[in-house]
Amino acid sequence: MSFPNPIFRTENLTLRPAVPSDAASLAAIFANPLNTQHEPHKPSSPTVEEYQGRIAKWNDLRVSGKAYFLVITRPPTTETGSGSLPAGGVIGFGGINAISADAQGKRIADLGVLIDSSEWRKGYGREALQATLDFAFRQVEAEGVGCDEAFFETLAMNTPFQRLADRMGMTKWKRVTSDGKEVEYRFSKEDWEGIKKQSS
Repeated sequence: MSFPNPIFRTENLTLRPAVPSDAASLAAIFANPLNTQHEPHKPSSPTVEEYQGRIAKWNDLRVSGKAYFLVITRPPTTETGSGSLPAGGVIGFGGINAISADAQGKRIADLGVLIDSSEWRKGYGREALQATLDFAFRQVEAEGVGCDEAFFETLAMNTPFQRLADRMGMTKWKRVTSDGKEVEYRFSKEDWEGIKKQSS
């Protein structure tokens, strides 16, 4: 069975597998405390060397179809501050952290998106999340993963991300964990198609 090599574009972004030259950009993103303030498993001291190793592992997971870790990029523009874009235009990280199957054989994607604080409030988080969900639910024959269900989690204190999910029409699928520390959004492929129709 062949697995996709995801490179997909939205109106403003490109999502693609990380390559070794992205290590410095990723280390900088995860070293920014604003980016990781709501991350339950934040790296303690991100370095270029650490992310070079991670990128190699992510590639192995992608080749085996177990996970799809992606960098989020955008091209330079004439907007103020665009000159600070890192090499390759990497402004975030996301993708599918893991693909599992339940007792009935249903394929489930665990996904997430993180945008650098310098690029907040520009709609990029929504674009990246939509593209990742489309990729997760798209059939393998159409260069997708072919999952039946997807979910993403965040800390209960991460209200900005919850507002984003709610604006996307996901409130119905929001669930607070029993300890009250995290919030999960979980829905099926059919649910996602319905969400898109309502927002179009």
